[in-house]
Amino acid sequence: MVWGACAFTMAATCSLGQWQWSRAEQKWARQEHIELARSLAPMSQEAYLALPDLSDALDRRVVLRGQWLAKDTLYLDNRPYAGRAGFWVLTPLVLNAKRAVLVQRGWVPRDPVDPLRLAALETPPGEVQVLAQVSSGPSKMFELGGASSREGSAESHFSRIRTNVDLPALATELSLPLEGHVIEIDESAPDLIRDWPVVADTASRNVGYAFQWYALSALAFFLCVWYQIIQPRRHAKRKL
Repeated sequence: MVWGACAFTMAATCSLGQWQWSRAEQKWARQEHIELARSLAPMSQEAYLALPDLSDALDRRVVLRGQWLAKDTLYLDNRPYAGRAGFWVLTPLVLNAKRAVLVQRGWVPRDPVDPLRLAALETPPGEVQVLAQVSSGPSKMFELGGASSREGSAESHFSRIRTNVDLPALATELSLPLEGHVIEIDESAPDLIRDWPVVADTASRNVGYAFQWYALSALAFFLCVWYQIIQPRRHAKRKL
């Protein structure tokens, strides 16, 4: 009975440790892919749009030309930075009549007095040129049903503050030909922070969690051996 419980505990904790280690390996591989992609020359907009699937250029740098749709800017909530609450700012960039991308432009802090007050951002009018990195989109945050968006401004015709963004749904909502996500690298708006997280840095947390689970597995084995074998023998010797 005891040995069975010990074996189950060891199997469970080792499995969790292996899962955390595999997550770290995935992030290391992802960082290698990012570094390799960054070592290549930026793609032209024409080459990027000519791809059958824009995700084929994941992590590549690309030079884009288009017009910002400042009125359709989104603010992704629950995105802290350096211990401060704030938003990731995303704005559609229309490349031509048939193509547009959603650009993750940077981070702004939340107003400590009025959480729903949105920062006035400097968005250049007319045609702009943006150096960006092709992305799979912002990370998904947990959200309760019906809590995915909130009204950010009285003038907004759609919810400006959201927890997550779904590209196909947003394209339908805005009647825009949105086809991909990119992360802005240069600075079209100086009031945004662009200290993007490094994937490999977060792998250290997974390594730490993995060793914690492995340590728990070893502890379960040690306690079982101690109380089932060593302690009974010590008591038996004392009775002799």
